[in-house]
Amino acid sequence: MPHRQAMYTWQAAKVCGLSERSIRAAASSGRLRGFRLPDTPKLWRFWRDDVEIYNLDRSVKVRQIVHDIGENKPNIPLERFHVAEGI
Repeated sequence: MPHRQAMYTWQAAKVCGLSERSIRAAASSGRLRGFRLPDTPKLWRFWRDDVEIYNLDRSVKVRQIVHDIGENKPNIPLERFHVAEGI
């Protein structure tokens, strides 16, 4: 049986490039599979495989959003944008 590596919240956050709070929110909502040990019921743990799957799923969604925005780019004239002076 292959060995699975358990990760802390801060480690999962580092792998995904997110905050610990975002990782906990994803776990609470069920988007990221995680578990809590009986002796530390407030602390989330994650299997590395699940974190990597979650991270890949996020990157696919981001790429799809960027692609959709590129196809549906509105034709806004540049005159509507103002550049702040002195920055």
